Amino acid sequence: LASGVVKPDVSLMRKLAVAVVEFPTLRYLELVSVEVSCHRLGMLHGPLLEVLAQRRHLVLEFATPDALLQELLDVEAENIPAWLLRSEDAEAALLRALPAKLESMKNNGADAFDDPFACLTFLLRQQCVPSAFLISLCSWSKRALRRNSNAWHGGAD
Repeated sequence: LASGVVKPDVSLMRKLAVAVVEFPTLRYLELVSVEVSCHRLGMLHGPLLEVLAQRRHLVLEFATPDALLQELLDVEAENIPAWLLRSEDAEAALLRALPAKLESMKNNGADAFDDPFACLTFLLRQQCVPSAFLISLCSWSKRALRRNSNAWHGGAD
């Protein structure tokens, strides 16, 4: 303590690592806040570092495009609780994850959204619209027009 450095409590770090695993509903931005907090407390190493890094990676890999978009819209609109700590690198990773996921979905990207045009609008603002998403949006629009056309004509083609 004389040097001003606080020795991290290994037992506490293990308990925090377990707590992060036991709360599977933590959103990406909440995980980032936990990670930044632990880093600022000098506790971001060992099992806690591994668990948090893995959870963040898994969220980016397995979250639905709609969930990723909602997180990004919250960041853009500053619709984040003031107590959440933020990381520019983590938010940049989140922004890279959405177009990558949409690109990997090929012709099905637009189907992941109730309103794919909200996603298109966001991606246009960020200047990162993947080509595969544009193709999927064209297919989605074509199907939507056919459904509406069939409804107007009593189901006849």
